[in-house]
Amino acid sequence: MRPTPALRVLLISALAAGCIGTPEESVLPSDAAGGGLTERWELDAASTRAPNHVRPHHQNYALLARWSDEPNQAVFDQAVGGPNATQLQSVELEYQLSFKVKLLNDTLLGGDVWAAYTQLSHWQAYNWDQSAPFRETNYEPELIWTLPVDENVLGLRARLINVGFTHQSNGRGELLSRSWNRLWAQAGLERGPFALLARGWWRIPESSSDDNNADIERFLGYGDVQSVYRYEEHLFSLLLRHNLDFDDGRGAVQFDWSFPISDEGGLRGYIQVFSGYGETLLDYDYSQTAIGVGIILVDAL
Repeated sequence: MRPTPALRVLLISALAAGCIGTPEESVLPSDAAGGGLTERWELDAASTRAPNHVRPHHQNYALLARWSDEPNQAVFDQAVGGPNATQLQSVELEYQLSFKVKLLNDTLLGGDVWAAYTQLSHWQAYNWDQSAPFRETNYEPELIWTLPVDENVLGLRARLINVGFTHQSNGRGELLSRSWNRLWAQAGLERGPFALLARGWWRIPESSSDDNNADIERFLGYGDVQSVYRYEEHLFSLLLRHNLDFDDGRGAVQFDWSFPISDEGGLRGYIQVFSGYGETLLDYDYSQTAIGVGIILVDAL
C-alpha cells in the first residue's frame, strides 16, 4: 500500500502535458455532447446549478456487440466446478450507467461535494443456451470533493482538483466476490478541444481474512490517466493504467471513439477497444483484448 507510485502517476502525466505548449483562453465547447470540464463539474457561475440536480459522471453507453479474444472462463470453472460452470461466449452486450448529484455547493475552501454512482454490466445476452446470464456487474458509489482552479500548468489550463473516496464491488458471493476501497486525488487540465485527467489512488487496507483480491494493485496499478480530444463532431478518448513496475509491468489501455450517426446529431455511435488487465473486477488479474460497437448517450466529456 505505497502512496509513492500514485504520486509518480500524477508527475509523469504533468510532465507529458508540458509538451503541449502555451494555453489558450478557450475551453471545450459548452454545446458539445457531454460538455467540457467546466460544464461537467460546474466550475463557474454560468454552469452551476442548484444542489440535488442529477448530472453526468462517466460515460453512459451500450455496446450492442462486445467481442473478447479470450473470455475469462477459468474463473467460473474454478468457482463452480468444471462442466457445471456457465460456458461463456466471446460476444456479449456491455453497458454502463453513470451519474452524480451535487450535495453541497461552494463549501470547504470554495469546493463542491458530489455523490456519484457508476454501474458497469457485462451481459451474455446472446448466450441463449445458458439462459443469457449477466456475467459480471460492478457497482461503484463515490464521494467527491471538487475544487475549481484556473492556473497555467506546464502549457495547460488547470481547471479542477478532485479528491474522492470510491467503493467498488461486484456483489457476488464466495469465490467470485471482488471488492476494494480507495482514496484518490485527480487533476483536470485542458486546452481548447483537449482535456487531460490524471489520477492517483491509495487502496484502503483490508484484513487478510476479508480480502478476496489482495494483489489487485499489482494488476490495476496506482492510478490512471485519461486524455480526451474533440475533432468537429468526433470525440476520442485514451485511458492508460500501469502498476509502474517495469520489471513485471501490468496495466491496461482503452481507446474510445464516438461519432454522430444521425443527421440531427442526437444519436451517436460508439467504438471501444480495451486491452490489458482489469476490464471488470472479476477480471482484475486476467488479461484480454476486447472490441465493442454500440451507441453512447453521454461522452467522456
